[in-house]
Amino acid sequence: MGADVHLMNICTVFSSSAFNGLLCYKIPTSATLDRCRSFKKKQKLHKKLKYGILTIGVIILIAFGLKGKITHDRFDSERWINWTESEAEWSLRWDMMNSLRNNHELTGKTKREILQLLGKPESETNSDFRYYLGMSKRGINTESLTIKFNENGIVTDFSVWQG
Repeated sequence: MGADVHLMNICTVFSSSAFNGLLCYKIPTSATLDRCRSFKKKQKLHKKLKYGILTIGVIILIAFGLKGKITHDRFDSERWINWTESEAEWSLRWDMMNSLRNNHELTGKTKREILQLLGKPESETNSDFRYYLGMSKRGINTESLTIKFNENGIVTDFSVWQG
């Protein structure tokens, strides 16, 4: 009975007319209460459906956003060293960066080891090597890998610059 009274209060339908200045109520019948319960169930179902569709949509958008940005080309030292920028392979080095980062510990290597692994850099100073990576598949951005050395010629840090 208590739940019915609560539901009756929620589902009370106000009449649009006033009688002697008082607002008149229509007491819901059992059919009205059943319709009210059914409506609330449908509302909950629609809410779950709406959030489910929204979640799937967000997942699809994220997947399309990442498509083409995560590359899986395995690092190949010979291909890296012999790479020339061409339309067929304009992002080869960029595409191999994830594999290079994940499979080759650059920090702690000597300049000689880096030269054996990556070849001669496009620019170099006593404290760093800079390798051109080509286009990044993100419009017209070009990239470069900068490897920093300490005074003993040991790699202390490396970074990828987008410009």
